[in-house]
Order: sequence, then structure tokens, then C-alpha cells
Amino acid sequence: MTHGVIGPGETVTWRGRHFGFMLTHQSLISEYEPPHHFQDRMLRGMFKSFIHDHYCEAASQSHTLMRDEPRFAAPLGPLGWIAETLVLRRYFIRFLRQRNETLRAIAEAPSAVWEKYLALEHYRKLTSPGVDAGTTTGLLNSPTKITAIIAPATISSTNFA
Repeated sequence: MTHGVIGPGETVTWRGRHFGFMLTHQSLISEYEPPHHFQDRMLRGMFKSFIHDHYCEAASQSHTLMRDEPRFAAPLGPLGWIAETLVLRRYFIRFLRQRNETLRAIAEAPSAVWEKYLALEHYRKLTSPGVDAGTTTGLLNSPTKITAIIAPATISSTNFA
């Protein structure tokens, strides 16, 4: 996938600079329950394992609650565990906070700003007659406010397959 709205079974490849290195992370959208939840599971990347659950729920008519629940394990056994404990957890929380702030700013902006991030066919579907705008987790309700929660207890180092 290179643009548009994700869907079940699709892959998403991210490239970015972290710790001075250009890294690539490819995930499979392994669970997809729009507009409330989706899960991405790492297929390729720097972690031994990485699963990230994303939740959205309407907190009110004009307020959406976003919750991230990432679980990951670094490679390299005990050295990876030390890196997770000393660096990776805090780094990832900071990264998610920055991403969530960007999402909040876009969602709370005038529709001309956030419309460009939706695939045209998806936007038409959401705004067609008979579609409840509330099912879009508030993105089409104006003004929209987003509260993002990164559950620290769920940013965990686990050795799952």
C-alpha cells in the first residue's frame, strides 16, 4: 500500500530515520474492525517481534479517544532486553506521542486539511446519504477533539513468536 485507507490483509511499509539509521518496518494489517480497531503485526523490521493495536472510540458527539497498545521485543536476547529497558520503551512512547499529536492536529483542522489524507472513494462513502458520521470516530463531526492514550503498561517487552 502506498496511499489511501488501510484494509484487512494489506501491508504497510514505513521508512524513517531512527537512532541515526534509515530503517524500514513492514507490517501486515492482521485485524481490521473499522472504525474502532485495527492491529498491525511486523513482517520485517528491526524488532524480534512487534504487534500494535490501535483503538478509537467516540467519547462524545465531538470527542474521539485514541488508544495505542504496542507490544514488542528487541532482538539480541539479553542485550535486546537491556536496550528495551534503557532506551526503546521511552523512545517509542515519545514517537507515539508525536504521531498522535500530528493526527490530532490534522483531525481538528478544517476539513480541507484532513480530506486530503482520505482516499477519495473512502471519503465519498463516509459522506454519502444514510451514512452515520458518528461511525467515523468523529472525523466528520465538527469540531472534532481527539484524546490520545498510550498505555504504558502495554508497551511491553515480550518474547512472543
